[in-house]
Amino acid sequence: MNLPSLWLLQYLIAAIISLMVSFYAVHLERKRPHPPSLALKYFFTFGLSIFVWEIVAYLQRSASNPDSALIFIRLLSISSVLSQSTYLAAILSIRKKSLMTPLIFLPAWINVCITSFISYDFRLTKYGWSYQVTQPSTAFFIVTLIYLGYLVATILSLIKLIVEARSKQLKRKYEVLLGSFLVFQAIGMPLTNYLLMINPNFPPLGGVLHLATFLFIAYALMIQEEKIPLISHFTLEDFPKVYSSFLTILYNKTGNASLGEESFKFGDFIKDSGIEDYVTLSEKGITFKMPINLDHADLINRNLKLLEKNFEDSEISDLYLRVLDAAYQILGEKFNEIIEDNEDFLKRSDLIYGIADGRFLEKISKDDSLKSFDEIESCLKIYKRLLLPINAEVLSSVDSQKRLAMHYATRNVTITKYGEILMQKAEESVKNLPEEEQLPITIESFNSFVSWIYERALKRLGGETQRILNTLQKILALNKEVATKLNVYDTFLETLVSRIPQKGIQQLYLEYLEETVESRTSQLKQIQKHLVEAERMAAIGEAVTMIGHDARNPLQVIFNTLYLAIKKIDEMQVSSEEKNHLKNLLEKIRNQADYINRMILDLQEYTKGVTPELIKVDLNELLEEALSSIMIPEKIEVILNVEKDFPGILADPTLMKRVLINLIKNAVEAMPEGGKIRIGASVKGSNALIEVEDTGIGIPEENMKEIFRPFFTT
Repeated sequence: MNLPSLWLLQYLIAAIISLMVSFYAVHLERKRPHPPSLALKYFFTFGLSIFVWEIVAYLQRSASNPDSALIFIRLLSISSVLSQSTYLAAILSIRKKSLMTPLIFLPAWINVCITSFISYDFRLTKYGWSYQVTQPSTAFFIVTLIYLGYLVATILSLIKLIVEARSKQLKRKYEVLLGSFLVFQAIGMPLTNYLLMINPNFPPLGGVLHLATFLFIAYALMIQEEKIPLISHFTLEDFPKVYSSFLTILYNKTGNASLGEESFKFGDFIKDSGIEDYVTLSEKGITFKMPINLDHADLINRNLKLLEKNFEDSEISDLYLRVLDAAYQILGEKFNEIIEDNEDFLKRSDLIYGIADGRFLEKISKDDSLKSFDEIESCLKIYKRLLLPINAEVLSSVDSQKRLAMHYATRNVTITKYGEILMQKAEESVKNLPEEEQLPITIESFNSFVSWIYERALKRLGGETQRILNTLQKILALNKEVATKLNVYDTFLETLVSRIPQKGIQQLYLEYLEETVESRTSQLKQIQKHLVEAERMAAIGEAVTMIGHDARNPLQVIFNTLYLAIKKIDEMQVSSEEKNHLKNLLEKIRNQADYINRMILDLQEYTKGVTPELIKVDLNELLEEALSSIMIPEKIEVILNVEKDFPGILADPTLMKRVLINLIKNAVEAMPEGGKIRIGASVKGSNALIEVEDTGIGIPEENMKEIFRPFFTT
């Protein structure tokens, strides 16, 4: 392989490096407890587009003929503008998400559409096919303007990030990105293209420039912000120090994202909280200088809204408990307003279970927040809620830490000295187990630890026994539905009562057992009722089968005899009047026999089930047929009220007619002294409503629940 051929390998090397750096950025982000950011997704797409650019550039240079080289030039132009637009989108998305960001790709699509209108001349050089624009055209100038526009926009965006960066490490990260982009992309690429235009034999540098760009990007990704040390000694009575400690946690936890995109959330938080002028940031720590006229309630309300918006499923929300406890000591009963304004978020985040050792739980009548979580998340949150009201000293003691380490599901739980409980790592470890083992191991581990904690708390805080038990009872009641479904409720109480043989605990367990017995008894009664009904229906089915079999032959004999009798009447030497009278008598017998036959058929159809044959039918016609088959007494008035534009309905005409006949017959029978039957039909949304109403005595209230039971009659 000669030197020019080796030179072209720069493209393949740059392609590999661009892909490696892109995956490295994703790998760094996977260590963080949240999904990849939008900025990272755009950056990864940028890396892929550069990878494609390098491969296409290599193929263009080494193409077998000018026609093939032209195809690759078109692809090269597309991948080039795609890389420029995605890099700009990544840089802009670092600061904050915007609905306008997708508009960045509009010029890129314009570029793609018009690039085919640009003509090229190709010359074979020792570095493969080199190209020049045949004659600058409008399309060429538009493409050039778009290219320069992306360059300028990216440079300005990086400068803005440098200005707004919160730390010197973050500034250096963006300075490296800006410097590499300026030197290798904004200056290097246009200069190389210019040199190739005036001298096609000039060695191509596109691969080298991209390689250098990504090496510097990799260096920028490795630049990490230094963590600010936490304040080590303070009490909850010292609100400025408590708040400073939380801000330090917020600062540290929002740092060191691949592109620094999380870092700006700290500045946004203090700005939107209205305390930007009172927060001092230095390498030694973060200090909150509380103003004399600080409205604590307003600050907490603002913070909670921001936490709900940006950090709801984050440890940052869990660690805000210290601020809430400190604010409660200042605000006292005024804290109730904060609870009312933020109740939904405080329940979803579990914070309400820990504020002031759970004292605000009495303000909650119900908590359905667990329904939005999966089984493992719900299970862990139930145990977290059981632990949060326990005294922080008991929770964070050395013995407690040792006890946590004894069980698989609890060993990754973190409990701070302020009673904050972090479950995220525990959830990750549990979800790494085989699916069928996740819930049982979680329940077994936490039942043991939580019951042990309650035993310690009751021994150490003897004077607060009743408060602890009342809070426990409230937590179990609020989460009972999900806890029972997950088998947490019963197993936890069983473990608790076996470890703590106190009257209060035993009473809780006895109440649970009583509820269980009542529930099981009710279920057994329902099952028994269904069994009796099933046996009744089975007996009816057997009887109907027997009757149908045994009655069919006599009925057939009756029908045949009636037919012959009517024939004989015609041969009799009697008057026509006498013949008609005899025929009417026989017709009545035939009608009754036919009625018996229909009854048997109905019973057989019911016991074996009927499949309706749905067709479009005219309700007016069905009503006319039903009314004509029933003898309506003169003292009963039938009032029809069917809407004029009432549409045809999908129904089985035979079954629907039978329903109408039965309802009308029942109405007639309910009014032996006469009355009115109103039959109405109207359209209600997508349904047809058919009503049969009478002025009779009605159905007794105690029979209402039975009216749809088969063969029930009053």
